Amino acid sequence: MAKYQRPVCVLTKVTEYTDLYTPPWEESFEKPLVTYQGSARGCDKVGINDFKSICAETGVCEYCTGHPGAFGLSIK
Repeated sequence: MAKYQRPVCVLTKVTEYTDLYTPPWEESFEKPLVTYQGSARGCDKVGINDFKSICAETGVCEYCTGHPGAFGLSIK
């Protein structure tokens, strides 16, 4: 962020095997739940002071928690 002066999200792929899914034609198997989780930070120098609201308004984030300029988020 410091080099390019742009907002940034640093996310890690997280796979959880908690849901069971059984199609009628196959045996039971675990359906993986994949999310991308991490943190994000806005950039005052380009006028994005509330990056959290921008991410939340997209409707793709499971959660955005923290301060408006630096926060944690998860995307399915």
